[in-house]
Amino acid sequence: MKDRLIKSGKKNLDLYKAGGIKGVLKGEAPVVKIGIIGTGRHSRDNLLPCLPHLPVKVVSACAKHRENAELYGSAYGATEYYDNYEEMFDQSDIDAVICCVNGDVHPGVIESALDRNLPLFVEKPAALNAELLETLVAKNSKNIISVGFQKRFAPVYASLKKFIDNEEYGKLHLLQMEFGVGAVSDRSDFIQDVGIHFIDLLRFLLPDVNLRDIKGKTVSNKKNDLLVTFESGDGSVIGTLMLSSNFHWNLSHERVFANFDESNVVAENLTELKISATSKTFLGLPTEKLFNVSTYENRTRPNFTPGTPTNSSLEISGFLPELRYFIDCVITGKKQNISDLKNAMETQQLVERIINV
Repeated sequence: MKDRLIKSGKKNLDLYKAGGIKGVLKGEAPVVKIGIIGTGRHSRDNLLPCLPHLPVKVVSACAKHRENAELYGSAYGATEYYDNYEEMFDQSDIDAVICCVNGDVHPGVIESALDRNLPLFVEKPAALNAELLETLVAKNSKNIISVGFQKRFAPVYASLKKFIDNEEYGKLHLLQMEFGVGAVSDRSDFIQDVGIHFIDLLRFLLPDVNLRDIKGKTVSNKKNDLLVTFESGDGSVIGTLMLSSNFHWNLSHERVFANFDESNVVAENLTELKISATSKTFLGLPTEKLFNVSTYENRTRPNFTPGTPTNSSLEISGFLPELRYFIDCVITGKKQNISDLKNAMETQQLVERIINV
């Protein structure tokens, strides 16, 4: 039945994803009424453009300046505008909220949403210190808060996570992670605002990770290099995490290399997943040097030619999948929340260790 629905066209596929078979039969998907808080650059570039691809109706918008709420919110269908998010929570008929403002404002928004039992997607960092997050975690009994760590939902990393969990290529032994960007104001801002994504990705791929050694070098007051060595809780996986703000912003990059029993997997710049064979041995010698042994290297890349959401930067970077997941796990209860406040707290604890080295 599912295959027949998918073949009936993209419209039916979208309805099926949003509302299941009932959504297709009725010709409509269930709509979640949402309010948005924050219309700054990150929100406009990465979150708001996702909304037309989700089963949501934007009812209200809130920004520090009401005119910005009206200017940008109206473009996505909002008809109510606020400069105070608590007023929006109390007066607007909404089912959920998407929030993207400064990190120091997030805790107040989270607490207000929890007080009203209102599901909330909030960008990282959910708070600027782990102690405050611990207090919020205690209040989040219904687990209605999701935090924006989009790399967990980027297709290349979601695939790598499945390889690790399912042991499709045998057991994982080595993980090397590299993340390089341009200059950031200082080490704290670099780790808290940018590097936090790769620190959280490490926790996603290796939940029981233990940081063993952290070394940091300040290249200048705006450029920093950090090298972290780590291992899994049982010591079966070892690895390194490199974070650097000593690249050029136009040449920013990220790369994850995973060494398994039977294959090596490389995820590079979100756009390539490469799987290659490991060396096999005969009498202790590599077979590829003894015999004419065939090998393989499989590569998957987005197909940018079809202009569909699946091949868009919003999907590839993880922004669209994380908002879709927010609706599935928090609103509909169909999935487990893998990016909740507790996760944000545990990531923040590692962030603070690295900042304070």
